[in-house]
Amino acid sequence: MSKKFRSKWFRVAVEGATTDGRQIERQWLVDAAETYNPNTYAARVWMEHYRSVLPDSPFRAYGDVLAAKTEEVDVNGAKKLALFVQIEPTPDLIAMNKARQKLYTSIEIAPKFADTGRAYLDGLAVTDSPASLGTEMLTFSAQNPDVSPLKARKSKPDNLFSELLEAKLEFDEIEETPGRFEELFSRIAELLGATKEKDKPVEIEKPETDDGKFRS
Repeated sequence: MSKKFRSKWFRVAVEGATTDGRQIERQWLVDAAETYNPNTYAARVWMEHYRSVLPDSPFRAYGDVLAAKTEEVDVNGAKKLALFVQIEPTPDLIAMNKARQKLYTSIEIAPKFADTGRAYLDGLAVTDSPASLGTEMLTFSAQNPDVSPLKARKSKPDNLFSELLEAKLEFDEIEETPGRFEELFSRIAELLGATKEKDKPVEIEKPETDDGKFRS
């Protein structure tokens, strides 16, 4: 039985501004919540939106998005739609969070995913640079998305990153119970072990005669 961690729901995006001057439309967040399925395409957690191909790189994946949902939130007195997610973090992400590193999140949205015509949650980034990715970079790149400093980090050119939000990550420890196949396999192994023990030849001690010799 292995132990894993799963986050509580936390907010990762709100309808409105992006890092390249575009707007996250309300319907995109609705789509992201309704269409997200790890079996279709699993959104992973990346540092600063970088995706390394090396498993030991500092920019390797730090977890997986398990589920997404939307809720209405109050932002400066205005009602807006927000996207919330649950993630399964790696031990490295848990350690970083405990050390109060990479406390802000930003989502990557594909406005038209595959052949569905709907928006999809493509990835989630953690970072410690809310000013450069949110306010300053938004101002810098608002006039021309093609010169955005984040352009090279996108998995697809049409994708866009949300403004950064501080995320309060809380993790619950969960225990994975073995599935039916594992239980069946374990039971078969036990039975085979018991059968082998049962079929093991038994040595019969021969009685000794009065002269100390064994009788056949």
